Amino acid sequence: MRPVVTASRTITWQPFELSGRPAPGMVRLTSVRSLISPGTELALYEGREMVDGLNAGFSPAATSLVMDPLDDDISTKAELFPVALGYNLVGRVTAVGDGVDPGRIGTLAFAVARHQAEVEVADWEAVTLPESVDPAIAALYYLPTLGLSALRRVGYRSGERVAVIGLGLVGLCAALVAQSLGAEPVCFDTSEARRDFTAQLIDKDLIHDPRTARPLQFIGGGAGADVVVEAAGTRESLAFAAALAGVRARLVVLGLHSEDLGALFARNFYRKMLNVVFCGNDDYAPSKAGTLTSLDNVLEIARLERSGRLPLNAIITAEAGAHRIEEAFAMIANERPTGAVVLDWESPDQPLTARME
Repeated sequence: MRPVVTASRTITWQPFELSGRPAPGMVRLTSVRSLISPGTELALYEGREMVDGLNAGFSPAATSLVMDPLDDDISTKAELFPVALGYNLVGRVTAVGDGVDPGRIGTLAFAVARHQAEVEVADWEAVTLPESVDPAIAALYYLPTLGLSALRRVGYRSGERVAVIGLGLVGLCAALVAQSLGAEPVCFDTSEARRDFTAQLIDKDLIHDPRTARPLQFIGGGAGADVVVEAAGTRESLAFAAALAGVRARLVVLGLHSEDLGALFARNFYRKMLNVVFCGNDDYAPSKAGTLTSLDNVLEIARLERSGRLPLNAIITAEAGAHRIEEAFAMIANERPTGAVVLDWESPDQPLTARME
């Protein structure tokens, strides 16, 4: 069985079973923990259409969660329902196909895979994790790779001024990654709850309401940021990002924008000669020498977290047994909580509870 969204805010458990041996080059994972993404997955749960037909990758019939960037027809393929859920999963390898090292059986791995009790992915897609990691924390290893990739794409250098707009899970993780790399990220969000939550992890003097008069004063005494990460996904946040940027700054857009942005690319974008990068992640592909992939980034996030420089444990605010997924999504939709919610597949009937550290 696996959870599928069949109508707005309606999750139905539908039959799904893996049997026999995995195909050559594939591994089977028995799920241990999975993370709910409160951005993408909440949009799927509520039936909102996302940019470039992103919904299509979550069709129950889809063979990959990753969009082809050269597929110009993808927007015509998106259906709002039914959609499967999930893309942050930690599991244990329980079977392998031909061509895969049988020594992988029993190991813990991360995969970009759906919320379900068992999944099969290519051998290279299952990122081996140390046995000592907390699987709940490891379920968070992918989202911070978006910020890591963004900072690499724009060539962040130590000592540069960094601003982050939007402190949802993606923006918060980007700010924490910047901090782990030595930056003092100046953070902005209109939500007081998000600002207060972030203040537990980043110096409160670096966290501000963007509606404050003269917000540029908080960045280099008015010089503006060298790197701005926009993770809120609105026209207003993108315009604000340009206002915060210094001359010839790099602005990286992580927020998903489905609206027409044409009118925004005026005044500050031209006047300040900004370098704008719309960023997702590095290539989702097997590792190869000299090229970083999104799954290589997962390993780097794991290294930063295990070194104590990236406090992902503090982001997890609630856990629920996997069979309580409907309750978990309803809570996220109704309360818009800060922090992350993790599903437990080892104790699937566990009630939805706050996580205490």
